[in-house]
Amino acid sequence: MIAHCAVLDAQAVSFPDSTRSCPGCDLRRARLFAAELVGADLRRADLYWANLKRADLRGALLDSADLRGALMHEARLDSASLVGADLRGAVLLDLELADADLRGARLDSADLRRVRARGAHWQGASLRGVFMHEADLTAGMLAQAELVGADLRGALLDSVDLRGARLDSVNLRGASLRGADLHSATLQHAVLDKASLQGAELVDADLLAASLQGADLRGANLDRAVLRLADLGHVNLRGAQLPTADLRGARLDSADLREAQFKGANLWRASMTGALLVDAGLSRCRLERVDLLRADLRRADLRLVNMRDALLRHARLDSADLREAVLQGADLRGAFFKGADLRDADIAEADWQNAVLTGAVWVDGRVCGGGSVGRCK
Repeated sequence: MIAHCAVLDAQAVSFPDSTRSCPGCDLRRARLFAAELVGADLRRADLYWANLKRADLRGALLDSADLRGALMHEARLDSASLVGADLRGAVLLDLELADADLRGARLDSADLRRVRARGAHWQGASLRGVFMHEADLTAGMLAQAELVGADLRGALLDSVDLRGARLDSVNLRGASLRGADLHSATLQHAVLDKASLQGAELVDADLLAASLQGADLRGANLDRAVLRLADLGHVNLRGAQLPTADLRGARLDSADLREAQFKGANLWRASMTGALLVDAGLSRCRLERVDLLRADLRRADLRLVNMRDALLRHARLDSADLREAVLQGADLRGAFFKGADLRDADIAEADWQNAVLTGAVWVDGRVCGGGSVGRCK
């Protein structure tokens, strides 16, 4: 049975007792501007379209409350409980939500711009299409949350738990996700341009056709991640882990991939023009038809790599390890192989025109002498 709290002059609401306990109250369209409701019990209350601007609801109980369309600009909800609450379409600009509990809450299309929600718990919450531009969600719990189509441009999500979260088509341009856990998260077609993801966990994450232009992923873990058709132009992946990642058709032009580990990754038809791959680990990778024009692969580990029909014109492969690599039909014109190890490599139909081989260990174990250009002398 819904309780009806008395409304005075359509301006303020009187509660049945001094404890501010009014579970199940009918407060639709109530005017609670700047109301003092610290610790209030409003579980299951109907606050549809209520005006709660600047209200103080710290520690309040709002579990299963109906707050659809509520106006809550600059309200205080620190440590409040909103488990299962319905906040669809609510206006929550500049809201204080630190350490609040929003598990299973519904916030689809809500306006949460600049919300401060450090340490808040959003597990299983629905946040489809929310506006969270410049929100602070640092150290929050968002595992299994639904954030499809959300606007999180410039948001702070450092150390956030986003395991298994759905972030398809989300806009995270310029956002900070340093140390965030995105294990098994889906980010298909997401925008992460210039986002900061240093040390982030993206194991088994799905980033199909995502845009990460200029993003910082130094030291990130992308083991088994799906990055097929992703745009990683000018990205910084120095020291990142990408073993067995799916990068088919991905764009990595001018990317910084120094010391990155790709063992067993699939880079079929990837574009890596001008990429920095110095000291990178690429053993057993699939690099058929990859574009490595002018790429820097000095000292890279390319053992047992498949580079059939790859484009390596003018690439630097000095001191690279290419033992047992497949280079069939590869375009190696003008490439540098000084000191490279090519023992037992498959070089059938490869084009070595103007390639510099001085000091390289040839397929038969010979060391190429001085003046070895285009062929091993």
